[in-house]
Amino acid sequence: MAGSWKESLDTTLLFIALFSAIVTAFLLATLNSVSPAPGQGTEPLLKNLTEIIYQIALMNGMNTPNVSAPVAFVPAASDEIAAAFWYGSLILSVSQIFSSLSAHAQV
Repeated sequence: MAGSWKESLDTTLLFIALFSAIVTAFLLATLNSVSPAPGQGTEPLLKNLTEIIYQIALMNGMNTPNVSAPVAFVPAASDEIAAAFWYGSLILSVSQIFSSLSAHAQV
């Protein structure tokens, strides 16, 4: 009977490991939509540069166009919810790995 439990735990560990790998792949894809694009960090610098040019143009009496400030990055709520579920699923599967390993050591 202990041998069948051990084989069952080995199968469970294999399934959980594969499940965790798949969930991690989906989580990484979701994190790309939750985090800002790499080039989006330069927007504050460009805004500062635009303000400097705008002030120089005003000091020299030049006409200046109306420039609007860039919109800050805000991830979609559905992406945040999906990432939360992927994180929760990954945490549960890793906790199951630990409980299966402790049960495997007992058998």
